[in-house]
Amino acid sequence: MESINLPLVHSFFREYVSVSAAVVFALVVGLVLLKQTIFKPSIPSIHIPLPVQAQPKWKGQVLQNPTITGPDTTSIQCYCPATGQLIDTVKAATKQDVDIAIQKAKTAQLKWCRTSFKERAIVLQVLLKFILEHQGSGNSI
Repeated sequence: MESINLPLVHSFFREYVSVSAAVVFALVVGLVLLKQTIFKPSIPSIHIPLPVQAQPKWKGQVLQNPTITGPDTTSIQCYCPATGQLIDTVKAATKQDVDIAIQKAKTAQLKWCRTSFKERAIVLQVLLKFILEHQGSGNSI
């Protein structure tokens, strides 16, 4: 009867296990990368029309003495300080308007704090996609 060379057997199995583990690891990594490539979630797009005032060649009314004071005390004039062009006139917020806005912000924050990391990441990815697609763009956003 022949004797078995145990160190040789141990060496063979040690190498076999190492190679097998490396092959399994490579397969798992390959499958994960394939899954991420094939099943990559599509990031939703945001479409917001570009305001008339931001469109190329827009010509607004030029204010003679630009100021934020509107035609009456309930409005605020927004203007370009370099040209004096009136961009828009908006309604000035009242104390009640501010209180409502604060309440809405508190409600939104409570909802946001209950979102998962994954949900927040999607929101940030949507914003990133929007910014990258429209940076320096004079087109519709």
